[in-house]
Amino acid sequence: MARFTLKHHLVVLLVLLTGIYLFYGYADMFRTRPHSIHQWRQTDCLSFTKNYYEEGMHFFSPKIHWQGDGDGKAVSELPLMNYSVAMLWKMFGEHEYWYRFLELFIYTIALLFLFAGIYETSRSWFYAYCGTLLIVASPLLSYYSFNFLADVPALSFAIIGLSSFLLFMHRRKMLWFIIAIIAATLAALLKASAGSVLIIIGVISLCDLFNIKTMRDQGLLFPKKIIPLIAFPLSAILILAWYRWALAYNNNNSDGVFLMGFLPIWKMEPFKILETARFLVNDHLNTSFNKAALFLILGLFIWLLLNLKKLEMFVRIALIISALFTSAFILLFFKVFNVHDYYLITQIIFPIMIIIGFGSFMKSDYLKLNKKLNIIIVFFLAYSVYYSCAIFRLRTFEESKIAKTFLGVTNEEASYWRWFHWNYDNTIKPLEEITPYLRSLGIQRTDKVVSIPDQSFNITLYLMDQKGFTGMGVNGYADTTFIKNDMAQGAKYLVINNPEIKKEKGVEPYLKNKIGQFKHVEIYKLEQP
Repeated sequence: MARFTLKHHLVVLLVLLTGIYLFYGYADMFRTRPHSIHQWRQTDCLSFTKNYYEEGMHFFSPKIHWQGDGDGKAVSELPLMNYSVAMLWKMFGEHEYWYRFLELFIYTIALLFLFAGIYETSRSWFYAYCGTLLIVASPLLSYYSFNFLADVPALSFAIIGLSSFLLFMHRRKMLWFIIAIIAATLAALLKASAGSVLIIIGVISLCDLFNIKTMRDQGLLFPKKIIPLIAFPLSAILILAWYRWALAYNNNNSDGVFLMGFLPIWKMEPFKILETARFLVNDHLNTSFNKAALFLILGLFIWLLLNLKKLEMFVRIALIISALFTSAFILLFFKVFNVHDYYLITQIIFPIMIIIGFGSFMKSDYLKLNKKLNIIIVFFLAYSVYYSCAIFRLRTFEESKIAKTFLGVTNEEASYWRWFHWNYDNTIKPLEEITPYLRSLGIQRTDKVVSIPDQSFNITLYLMDQKGFTGMGVNGYADTTFIKNDMAQGAKYLVINNPEIKKEKGVEPYLKNKIGQFKHVEIYKLEQP
């Protein structure tokens, strides 16, 4: 009988992942437009893509639909994903699902790398499956890995970088180091918050360059020091150059659209700190992993801290750096955790490092799993996948039998998401298919509109594929000034997705010339009151 090698196990893992993706509901979701939680950020990313596609593939001229200052010129992370999807649209036609599939493809490749990295440090096929599937069972990743944000690709490249470096350390093939550096650099370019892996690789490599042993009973990693001496400065130059250019680009155009600085805990009022902390613990962490998985990861981390001296030196370094990096990140961006769960995506590298560290501990014969415990672990992973599926389907679909029958979903959660989908259907949803109707009215995509109510930059504008303005930054609609200011910047039409807003004093004077209606969405030609 042929030996079951890593390649065979990767095929098995790929089959398992495909089954889990289908269970989550990706086959039913892939044609849906950006919706549900954090539609704001989803449409920001797609807005960059659409403007590349429509207005020339100029990489260093990213734009969004919201006009504001600078005619929509703005930038956030390195627009690699946005630009790549625009290229796919040029080749295969404009379909949003190309974005979803590219994200999922990169994420799946990262999971295959992670499996190899865990096996390399634990020498246990069973543990490699368990560690990988525990990450797959994260509700946060199940939702965003088939989505439009750059955070999962950033995490994915970080995983590829970390796993490749582990393979390099054990196999000493320089190709793995080159892949690790490239992937870790891409991760940091996509999201600075994914930079911990590059730091880990850098610190361990520096220890080796200065003849500080990082692995027991093994020789130096770099007998020839020229490659790391070239690779690290080049990586640092690329990252610093990009973020310096991005800051300058925003300062010269639509500054303030995307966060390019910090929102630290020490600049918050005490009651806000407590409120955000409750939200982080009670909501975001439960979305990252189920409670049992969170306690398991915490328990493994405590175990590793208590047995730190028994770990290989490189595992100690990586574990400490990832723990400090995640702690610093949460403190520096604490203010966002009252809303933004996706900020935690790149920090999943920390539990990944815990899983890898515990695998290294197991390999050292300090701990062995038995068959009964293995059975319990399999049931636990099945529960975790089911939990993740229920959360994903609650967020994504109006009706889901799996979400309804899962005992881990409370009545309050189910009620909230029923209302969420109902509210979306009765406000913004018609905008997903309104574009042909707008063009039939003679409204071109470059004709600026005022789209309300909408407190985001791009949700309604992107869905309509319409340049213009929203209620972003407007403190209520009682004052006519905001529409008057938008008209001064070229706004020609008013699009209202919620008829209730017509009662506002700041809106009423502009409702004289109605030119069309699509379902409950009303369109007016703007005239001075």
